[in-house]
Amino acid sequence: MKKRLLILLCLPMIGFGQNCPTIGFPSYYNCSDIAQFVVDYPNCTNLPSTLRLPYDGGDLTNYPGLTQLDSISGNVTCDECEITSFAGLSALKYVGGSVSIDEPHDILTDLYGLTNLSHIGGSLTLLECGDLISTNGIANLNSVNQVRISECDNLVNIVGFDDIDSLAWGLYIDETSLTNLNGFHNLKFIGNLEISDNPMLNNLIGLSSVLTVDGYIEIDDNISLQSLLGLDSIIPNQISNLILKDNDSLSYCNLDNICEYINQAYGPSTIYANNTNCNSIVDVQNQCLSLSQDISVELVWHPDTVNYEDILPLEFLFVNNSSTTHYIDSISANIVITPDNIAPSNWQILSVTQNIPQGIFAPGDSIWMFNTFLYGGSQLYQQAGDNLVVIWPSFVTPISSDTSITPLHVLPAVTSVNELNYPTYEESDNFIYDLMGRRYYEINTLLKGTMYIRDGKKYIKK
Repeated sequence: MKKRLLILLCLPMIGFGQNCPTIGFPSYYNCSDIAQFVVDYPNCTNLPSTLRLPYDGGDLTNYPGLTQLDSISGNVTCDECEITSFAGLSALKYVGGSVSIDEPHDILTDLYGLTNLSHIGGSLTLLECGDLISTNGIANLNSVNQVRISECDNLVNIVGFDDIDSLAWGLYIDETSLTNLNGFHNLKFIGNLEISDNPMLNNLIGLSSVLTVDGYIEIDDNISLQSLLGLDSIIPNQISNLILKDNDSLSYCNLDNICEYINQAYGPSTIYANNTNCNSIVDVQNQCLSLSQDISVELVWHPDTVNYEDILPLEFLFVNNSSTTHYIDSISANIVITPDNIAPSNWQILSVTQNIPQGIFAPGDSIWMFNTFLYGGSQLYQQAGDNLVVIWPSFVTPISSDTSITPLHVLPAVTSVNELNYPTYEESDNFIYDLMGRRYYEINTLLKGTMYIRDGKKYIKK
């Protein structure tokens, strides 16, 4: 009991081992205050509130007390500060709030000095950083909720975000000289996505890994941007609003997911003042329809009869029958197994996707959708009996020019052989019959596991 009491008495000392202030501290510290802070708290490495960067010019190494800090509970703010680098913050690893650099008055060309910073609890904001050329200097950043870069006219290089896979509060980039967004190539989740007024930006390929935008997408006033390629992996039904406007060169908008978003009316769309084929909602819809009509489903193979609970193997080709080259990273097929008496509105649609090499689907090219296995039972079949296998490209609803329809007979689930009333046949009959009474000439035409009758005896194909 005495040993346990000793441990409990020592536990509070762990929390105060750094002797950091816990009450009575100011809402912010100026850099000039840090010299006294390290005198008062010589073993404290955490600043309990916000750090304001200086207005009197120079390098942050002029404030040597900053090197004692490895974490800041509040924000790091520059509101028209005068600094040439962040070198004095080389020990900083953690910022609980946001890092905001707003209109620095000295020549700040990169983020050198924040090399060890790994966590920003809020946003990284770079606003009116007129001399900023690169975000080089934040190579170890692995957590931040928002990146906002605005009015950084000379910014040409985005680096340091390789370990960022989520920006829950959004990505906002406007008024830069960026030609691409390649620094975000591992990003998978974004709140809002806003890319505006970047005159040199010519592609969005750097966003190819993004799967979810849980908010709006706005692509606005990027005069050199020709295509939305790079946004084609985004799940369309998570987008809340789509805005495509004032992109003078933008003519390729009919990505698979953009077509689905518009045609399924998942949310509002605002599309105007772009180039041909992307100048209105109707323009994009027409291009979506054209893409669907260009691509056909051919050489469909699947068994003509399958047991209700069995896997259905399926193979087919997508073929570009047009004279147009389509620049798409992948192509998806919608697949439905439906009885003749089920209306299309009740379809249970399955989807499979195949990547397209180099993102180019040229005239005459084909994509083999192979090794597609659909699991049987109620998740695939609405009822046993005669069904149809309907396959079409997922760009729009099926039309005759792009859709394959093939017959499939689904045998009912059988729990006992005795539940079935078998037809009787003469023993001299050499033909093979399945349980529905259909005649077969070769046993090799039966699927494995199929029950059949030959010479009046029941068998299961092995």
